[in-house]
Amino acid sequence: MSDTATLNVAILNGLTNMIDRDKVFTHFDVTNFARDYTDESIRNIDVRSFINEMFINGKMNDYNRQLMDLTLKDGAVVEAVVYFPIGKSASDHELVADARLTIEGDDFLADDTSTSANTDSSDLGADEYNLTAKGRFQVPQRLLAQVGMVAGSYDLKINNSIVSIKPNIGNDNRNCVRITPHRHGISSNRVKVTADTDANTINIDNV
Repeated sequence: MSDTATLNVAILNGLTNMIDRDKVFTHFDVTNFARDYTDESIRNIDVRSFINEMFINGKMNDYNRQLMDLTLKDGAVVEAVVYFPIGKSASDHELVADARLTIEGDDFLADDTSTSANTDSSDLGADEYNLTAKGRFQVPQRLLAQVGMVAGSYDLKINNSIVSIKPNIGNDNRNCVRITPHRHGISSNRVKVTADTDANTINIDNV
């Protein structure tokens, strides 16, 4: 068995253990569990990618996910996607100290704006938006309404690459799609966002 196959089996065993026990977990939890199955080095980034692919491909139908701030034992705060089964919430994870989203206040509530306190929004062009102070962006509802979901996810085209994101449910019971563009090759703090109805994608580009 190849090293990659060995690692995938270990990661799958860790993930299956979490799901079978209806655990609320992050990829960090799966990494720690998976390392018990192999002497090979398992990287958090590989586990994160593996779980994301399983989720997008509908292999975790009884689970939802949400981006949260986790407070570690040393007091450090890290951002991670928390996976949680139906009937539970992301805030049930033991490291979510204050049960809050990493997108807060007006950034969470506003449908069509996502402004940063550090960026002037007076000169925004058509379809342009500022990222939040933490570099995040919530796709406007008016754009989501122009495209449909594929296998329970929205397709976002960022720098010519497709990223599939399963929406969260917002305070108004509508789908919410939030993303950190800098993780996907966007270098600026301002983006142009449009809906391509023919391709059924939300397009996000540098400004």
